[in-house]
Amino acid sequence: MNLALHHFCKEFRYLRLRWFAFLVLLALDLAVNLEWLFPLRADSPPRFWLYHMPFAVMLAGISLLSGCPEDRPGNDRSFIGTRPLALRSYWLARAGVWLGLMVLPLVLQNVIYLALSHRPWSDVWRGAFERGWMVLGLTGCLLPLSALLRRGEGWWMTVSVAVVVTALSRALDVVAAKWFNTSFSHSETTAGVVAGLACFGLGTAWLAWRQQRQSIAPRRKLVWLCGLACAALLVAGWWPFQNPNNAPQDERLVQKIAPGLKVSFDLARFQFEGFDSDYSKWINAYTDIDTGHADIHATLREKNFVVTQSGKRFGTDASTFGYPVRSTINSMPSEVTRGDRVLRDLFPAGSLFMNPGQMGTWRNDEQTNLATLTEPFPDPDQPLRIESDYRVDWFRRDRAIDLPLTAGTRGECDSDAWSILRVQEHTGRDGAQQGSVLVDIRWDHREHWDCRDSSVPILYSPERRLVWLMPLISERGLRGELTGWSRGAMRLIWQNVLNYADGEDAGVKVANLRLILLRSRYLGSSKWSWKSPDIRLADYTEHSQDKYHFSYSPIYKGREVKAYHERIATLKPPSASSAEPEVRRYLYDVLSAIHKTQSCYQKAAFSDITNAFRPLAEHHLTQLLQLPSELWPGWSNRPPITILDEYLKDEHLDVVIDLALTNSRMVDTVIRKGWAEQAKRLLPQILAMPQLPYGIEDLLLAWGDDASHERLLKEQRRWPRDSTMEELNKVPALRPRLEVIARETYGKIVPVISTDDAWDVEHLGIATDFGVREALDASLRWLALAGELPDDRRYWPRPNLLDADGSEFWKEDMDEALQWPRYRHLKVEDFDYLPEKRAWKLRTP
Repeated sequence: MNLALHHFCKEFRYLRLRWFAFLVLLALDLAVNLEWLFPLRADSPPRFWLYHMPFAVMLAGISLLSGCPEDRPGNDRSFIGTRPLALRSYWLARAGVWLGLMVLPLVLQNVIYLALSHRPWSDVWRGAFERGWMVLGLTGCLLPLSALLRRGEGWWMTVSVAVVVTALSRALDVVAAKWFNTSFSHSETTAGVVAGLACFGLGTAWLAWRQQRQSIAPRRKLVWLCGLACAALLVAGWWPFQNPNNAPQDERLVQKIAPGLKVSFDLARFQFEGFDSDYSKWINAYTDIDTGHADIHATLREKNFVVTQSGKRFGTDASTFGYPVRSTINSMPSEVTRGDRVLRDLFPAGSLFMNPGQMGTWRNDEQTNLATLTEPFPDPDQPLRIESDYRVDWFRRDRAIDLPLTAGTRGECDSDAWSILRVQEHTGRDGAQQGSVLVDIRWDHREHWDCRDSSVPILYSPERRLVWLMPLISERGLRGELTGWSRGAMRLIWQNVLNYADGEDAGVKVANLRLILLRSRYLGSSKWSWKSPDIRLADYTEHSQDKYHFSYSPIYKGREVKAYHERIATLKPPSASSAEPEVRRYLYDVLSAIHKTQSCYQKAAFSDITNAFRPLAEHHLTQLLQLPSELWPGWSNRPPITILDEYLKDEHLDVVIDLALTNSRMVDTVIRKGWAEQAKRLLPQILAMPQLPYGIEDLLLAWGDDASHERLLKEQRRWPRDSTMEELNKVPALRPRLEVIARETYGKIVPVISTDDAWDVEHLGIATDFGVREALDASLRWLALAGELPDDRRYWPRPNLLDADGSEFWKEDMDEALQWPRYRHLKVEDFDYLPEKRAWKLRTP
């Protein structure tokens, strides 16, 4: 021990100047983190050299590991090999230098920082523990290198190992993305990285010990180092003992409420395309999850699938199962701004949520994967059963901090602390911007390894009952990273708060606005299993035009009819004697010309389109009847579909009726030809279907019997459609039930004004048209904000509103930019509901 202490003192004398410089850097870093020097400011970026402070501290610490060059065991001319100092004493001294001169000061600095930041002692000790393990893992792997690398080997071997590790990392990213639907680099956690570095250090120490007994050639040494580095990389990415999720924060609560979880899969909305594409091998269903608690939501993560058919098991793909829950500080995790009923119920009734396209929110009716099939595939015409196992991740959201938007106010919760430094009106990122609100805040955040809450700042206006989910965030500095308690300054900007997009004053007082920290906490996970009824994939055929690869070409814009004439003039119409390949080629060319030019929507082309289809209808009617409904261009009551009315005779009745179940265009033809009554023989088969074929609702409406109405009402309760609800409303006996459906529909809506979902817009319009006053209020305020959405993807409700003179309130000939201001000052009280017209009439002009 005396020899070890003696050698430690020798090492210290050699390193004392470096160590004192290291302590000075630690003190300077501590002063900067505590803001004794260069306080945080949100209105200006920090000095550039502050970004390099952690690197300077790291390099200064690593320099302490070099030791006396004449005493390195890796040096074949080292003095240590000729004097009576055992390797055990040497390594004890080296460990003392490592732990005493580098690790201990770094841990003590972390303790002092947390203590002076007024953190509770539980956080102080936890931060010290995490800092200690991080430093041990990051630097411990470098300690044995001094005993391994000889003079002249250091730089070129280090560069070679770095190149190999980088190449392997990129290759693993490609493999993980292609075959496992994940990212290798993003799967790393702090604990995994530390474990990987520790493995590299242990392997390097073993290699150094081996070299002391038998010299290792440089090339073989390089191979060993590359292998150890690659193994460490794999451990860091897939550390078997790490928890890839946030640490569960209330597993006891999860186990208590998990038995009450209610999950329903809407199989009627499931669609199957066949096995000709990768995406069609997924069997998905829209999911409704009820946790029984207003502030808790849950998500399903696939773990295992079993598909059986006629007693035989079929292959399933498990490569996408169980993807981890991720939560990144200062980001916008989807679980926080998830557009579901939990988010809606955190705010007063009738609140609208503004999300103008920067990032989509998770919808309330997200899909869940029931199975992913692999070859050999089951028979789609025979029933099969699916057994699925899921992991349920539970999250609790709350308004952790709620502050009035006034400079100087401060709010704190157990994980965050906010101080509002400045509030400016009509100011944006680049200066003056009418209607914007700029907020500079100072924030502190708890960020232990496995205890990171997902959070986001949002703005709420009680006067407008409007929540802005997406600020423009500009971070101006970050201090105390990887200490357990970080701090920084942030500039938040929300547009069109005080004014509408066109400049009209919205009547908002800044002092009444609320700055809110919306937080999501991972509570824990549980297990849940599901067994399907018999499912016949052929009953869920999807009708999608996208898979036929016909699309409009913008080069024909403004000259659609002329371009169609030019393309069609090059074709030779088929005759009665034309062979089937010739007929099919002609049909393809005609469809391509129509779809590419979109001439089917130009009245001037109707006659020519009809003439192009006439030879087919006259001589090859079977080819037209076999044409999928998705490929018929234009409207259902315009050319070319109307040519069937001319050529279809009574002898074709049964063929066309049978096709109606798989071809929605034939439904229109059956009704127009007056064959609806004969088609009623399909009613028992339709009522037994788990999913109504697209367009068949029109046939049920045409029949109008009690059984048809009941099936239509069942469909509307599941997924209401405005056109069907309007037709059913013409039956007086059904109106009370339709009103109930409309109110239930409104209760499911989460009014997120964004660019990614049109269904809530349609459902809001349905509820409004059936007299739900709250829906009318939301529709009016939504329409007033529609001008703030991007023009390319803008959805807004279109309720049946009438002017005081009985005319439609929406003016088709008015520019859209002039439409929105007309709704801004209207209230529900300004309208009377007219049930017979399913409309709201303005009382006074």
